[in-house]
Amino acid sequence: ADVKTIMSEAGTALIGIGVNSGDDRARRAAEAAISSPLLEVSIEGAKGILLNVTGGPQMSLSEVNTAAEVARQAAAEDANIIFGTVVDESMGDEIRVTVVATAFTPGAAKPRPAEAQVRPIIKPKQDPAPPAAEETPPTPEPAAVKESIPKTPGELPLSAPQREEKKKPVAESIDELDLPPFLRKREKREE
Repeated sequence: ADVKTIMSEAGTALIGIGVNSGDDRARRAAEAAISSPLLEVSIEGAKGILLNVTGGPQMSLSEVNTAAEVARQAAAEDANIIFGTVVDESMGDEIRVTVVATAFTPGAAKPRPAEAQVRPIIKPKQDPAPPAAEETPPTPEPAAVKESIPKTPGELPLSAPQREEKKKPVAESIDELDLPPFLRKREKREE
């Protein structure tokens, strides 16, 4: 019912997910969810937001409230925000915030600036130089292959394999299609 309520607001819909642990985990997870690098536009100005906060048994109500407040600040002033929580034992110290935002005001869902999307690239460790390759003797070039294609039709070998295809008369194959498959199979077994 909550999803239907938010999605009925119409317009573009965006989804974002953020996971964090440690100090201030709820705020950081919510910020990651609303500013995910996978989102092409910002959720600012959304009039419908569905928020789900999932955490372990240590998750507090104030953390849920903090995540909802981060989403509220990004939404329009008159936004309909529905949030819920899930306690998942397997989450441990982590909190996951999932945001579905809809009904952006015209012009409010602005594309993100390119610099906000750029993340630093971690350069891989350089592998040590590969060991020197052992010298291998050069492989001899293959000799040119003689053409063995016959020049005239009389030179064709007499023992050339020929395929013999069994063709059924057209009338017989059409009649066969008139039979249901189970009867066709029975006839083939009887042959």
